[in-house]
Amino acid sequence: MKALTSVYSYYLPETRKVIDEIIKDFPHELYLENTKLDDFHIPIIERYKKWTKNQIKGLDDFEYVYPTNGSSEGIFHLLADIKANQPSSYGGINYHKGEYEGYKHYADSLNIRNSNFNITNDFNDWMFLSNPSAKDGNILTKQWYLDDLMETHKVAYDLAYVGMAAPHIFDVSNAKTVFVSFSKPFGMFYYRTGLLFSKFEIPSLNANKWFKNIFGLMIADKMMQKYPIDYFWKKYRPIQEKIITRIKKEDKINIKASDVYLLGWCEENAMEYYKQKNYQKYKREDNYRFCLTPYFKEELDG
Repeated sequence: MKALTSVYSYYLPETRKVIDEIIKDFPHELYLENTKLDDFHIPIIERYKKWTKNQIKGLDDFEYVYPTNGSSEGIFHLLADIKANQPSSYGGINYHKGEYEGYKHYADSLNIRNSNFNITNDFNDWMFLSNPSAKDGNILTKQWYLDDLMETHKVAYDLAYVGMAAPHIFDVSNAKTVFVSFSKPFGMFYYRTGLLFSKFEIPSLNANKWFKNIFGLMIADKMMQKYPIDYFWKKYRPIQEKIITRIKKEDKINIKASDVYLLGWCEENAMEYYKQKNYQKYKREDNYRFCLTPYFKEELDG
């Protein structure tokens, strides 16, 4: 089994091509105008809203938008703001079992109470929610549940996988904040580029108008101009299915293709078999998740 336990995005050929185009005539003159770059991110934010208009509903409702070094920086700053500036309403944060590990690690570092739970429980604290879910790469489709969650929690909605998943409408109208990333959909893991949409000011991110990643934003902007949001799903879904078929044959496991094309998953009911085959490192609560990046590299780069 060559799959990874953590999600390292595949460095897409399209991204490599765009970067080659940018650096061919590297825009040094742009950086010489550094005093004029404070608003460089603003048109890119507008482009992102247009790029995702058929899949994300409600982004125009957010008054504050910050460029971030990947979605992880936005997550940390929101948690720091919860800790420092919202003491009257602060109780803690919650997330589903098997969720993105960063929520817990960052919360622990800030001494913020945090816990995971099943989706049937009810809490009144902040709820950190990824969709498609980091647990197995599948889209949470129970709209009644999502609507109820938005009404009963202060929701931080993590859409890091949007752009590399099956077409779906994600309604963020009632969320308090939304994290988006260019790392996963464009394979820009180490370019650290994302956005944080918020309905309230997060003062510690105001300085990012100076400290943002200009080169990463340039790449993301070019990618959005060249490729519509459903391009990557249409191209890479068949490759994902080919890889899943290969793994089933080679490893004799009942793996399924996730809604995110870079992932595979399987259910807990096969746990005893997987224990015998030493697949426990892939277990995320009651499912197993497999990052297929090494297989994509073999298929596309040899």
